[in-house]
Amino acid sequence: MLEDWGENEEALFKTVMRRSWGFYRPPRPEDHLVLLARLGSEPVALTYLNKHNFNLDYEVHVVRELWRRRIGTRVVKEALA
Repeated sequence: MLEDWGENEEALFKTVMRRSWGFYRPPRPEDHLVLLARLGSEPVALTYLNKHNFNLDYEVHVVRELWRRRIGTRVVKEALA
């Protein structure tokens, strides 16, 4: 979980979201905590946890090649924790 991030981390977010959705919505530091999941060293999933209402904004994103492997479920469980 990341509370703040720089350009390097944001490039990872962009890669994951584009490989999942095809486009990118950046997180807002004043509103979001970012949960980034890795498989080995590769970032493969993410979600933005809203600090104010605890919603998962913009859904959970998993790279398409890894859909249906319960990675998104694990990200949601970690967000709930």
